[in-house]
Amino acid sequence: MNKRGPLKPKNAVVTLREDDMKKITLITVALCLAVAMAIPAMATKVNVSGEYRVRGFYTDNITLDESRSESQAYYDNRLRVETVFQANDNVSVTTRFDAFEDEVWGVDANGATTSAQFETPGAKDTIDFDRVYMTIMTPIGRFQIGRQEDGAWGPAAFDTDNDYYSTDSIQYLGKAGDILFGAMILKYAEMDSASPWVADTVADGDFDAYYIFAGYNKDNIEVGLLCELARAAEDNVFPVPPPLSSDATVKDYKIMPYWKLGFGPVNIEGEINYECGDIQFDSPMPVAAFWSPGSIAFEDDPDIDALVYYIKASADLEMANVYVGYVSVSGQEEGESDMTMGNLYYGGLGQGFTPLAILTDDLGGHILNTQGGSIFTATLNGVALHGVDLIYAGADLAVNDNLSVHLVAGQATANEDWTGDWDDEYGTEVDLGITWNIMDNVTYSATAAYLSTGDLLAQIGGVAQTNVDDVYGLMHEIKVTF
Repeated sequence: MNKRGPLKPKNAVVTLREDDMKKITLITVALCLAVAMAIPAMATKVNVSGEYRVRGFYTDNITLDESRSESQAYYDNRLRVETVFQANDNVSVTTRFDAFEDEVWGVDANGATTSAQFETPGAKDTIDFDRVYMTIMTPIGRFQIGRQEDGAWGPAAFDTDNDYYSTDSIQYLGKAGDILFGAMILKYAEMDSASPWVADTVADGDFDAYYIFAGYNKDNIEVGLLCELARAAEDNVFPVPPPLSSDATVKDYKIMPYWKLGFGPVNIEGEINYECGDIQFDSPMPVAAFWSPGSIAFEDDPDIDALVYYIKASADLEMANVYVGYVSVSGQEEGESDMTMGNLYYGGLGQGFTPLAILTDDLGGHILNTQGGSIFTATLNGVALHGVDLIYAGADLAVNDNLSVHLVAGQATANEDWTGDWDDEYGTEVDLGITWNIMDNVTYSATAAYLSTGDLLAQIGGVAQTNVDDVYGLMHEIKVTF
């Protein structure tokens, strides 16, 4: 006897399979219809925007030394894409990446002069996701969580460059009438183990910051106040030569009021950045290790006491906007044991402050800015030590709807003089530029700049006083936005 039951005719088996197939087909069709009807209600809206730019630079006498007369010329480019995934009216996720960011044409991954077309695939890190964060709108305000923009507050004088700087943070923003208020927690550095269950080599090595802020904006009045507490327990807080070590714990408190006021065609804006706190070195650190042999020695916990302020007035005329601005960054007082440099570590001129192409923009490597990349800001015996007093004035002239001309001149000097300085001048600069909207979404801009080199800047650069010479250059850019 067959334990599986009586055998069935073959045609019965065929009939069963046909029925099953009909059922499966009906179920599949029903599911497809259900999904098709649900998709419009569930679909995530995606908004994509960005830009592609190509820039060219030429700088003559980049070392300020006429005996060397070195020049520099190159192109770079960048593709930037920002995508917003809108899950619903209250929830979204924003991402941003850069491709070939500021990569110089004709330079390979190892810095050689071989064209990029000959590179081994994958040799160069060509795509960098620099932002990803969620935005959640609630009845009590907006929350943004993730890696997002950092350093933007009030006017641009002390802002980090929005093009480059992002920080892991949690941000809350609320509103009551015309008053905005909020708070932020930022994680700049995590020195604990990056992997779970792995023993930490540092017990306390974080760099965190906490912000609270409020602002008022109505009609022609915009004012704001931000307060910051930053704490960093870091290795080598300052660049000192071995075997010295600048391991320290830093506590920094900052108060930043700003204002933007309108009086008819006249606008006045300004900002103050006052920071205080202390630096607790693991061991006493002589100031000579930082900047000046034979100077005073640091105590174990020098105080921070720095001041930076900025003011600008502008007037909108029929075809032009004219303006004058002044910014002051405190330097290190000679013979003072406290840290009074305003252009160091936390405060000072941000990369977003770019009125002059050579002294404060990419053409000269941001000579006067906090995060400057030139030879004049690479060590502490330079611009950071002396501080900055900069006055500038300019005009933007609208030739027509698509073309405008820009003229600006400025003079920069040291905020603090030190024994042995040749002079207190960084230099006087004059720039002439244009912005041309070639067509929709295509813009071309160019700036020619001339710097009458000051003796102090040349001294910082290690140039013999008899060889000091001026600098001129050109930078231009074509940009497509989408």
